[in-house]
Amino acid sequence: MIIGHDHKVSGNHLRLFRPCCRDEKAREARKQADRLACEAWNMRMLGYKKGPAQPSPALGDALNAGYGYLEVRCLGCDTHQTVALDIVRRPKTTPIHELERYMRCKDCSQVRGYPRQLADLALGMKVPVLMLHGTADQAADGGTEFTDVKMAQDFERALRSAGKTVEAVYYEGGRHNDIFDSSARYQDELQRMTVFFGQYLGPLVGPI
Repeated sequence: MIIGHDHKVSGNHLRLFRPCCRDEKAREARKQADRLACEAWNMRMLGYKKGPAQPSPALGDALNAGYGYLEVRCLGCDTHQTVALDIVRRPKTTPIHELERYMRCKDCSQVRGYPRQLADLALGMKVPVLMLHGTADQAADGGTEFTDVKMAQDFERALRSAGKTVEAVYYEGGRHNDIFDSSARYQDELQRMTVFFGQYLGPLVGPI
């Protein structure tokens, strides 16, 4: 006779008994719950275009559910890579959606580390951002490596991946110091700033 711990042994009968299976059932129930949470998050990600959907399962939950890999997008060059979750050196309580800001390809990791910096800056942004940038912004016109259009585009991607509010317009051929050279561009920028500030700060009072 096989019995559990809840049964008493009496008399001279020979009985076999095994450890209670409650712990095993609890572990299996937790694994099933984690698996369902991961599947639900994957489904939300299919229809979410602004970066990782939030909230998300934790790293440990995904591993417990048997999900060993995560597809991430490098914030430096926008390429997609597959990462083994069991080698990620983050606390197991880290939400999956937060991992993307730590992930970057090998090439980008060796370039000043700025993809990580941009991701950290984006995560800490507390206000909406308006970006008006010329595509020909160069050092010869007063710009620097930090005003290069690629860095602006990288920062825009980092902001969107972090779920921040950002509006970005890139003016073809626009240089660093030529805002007044084109009346049409000047008026367009002025109009966009007026609408943006009016939307997030309230209507502007007085002449600009």
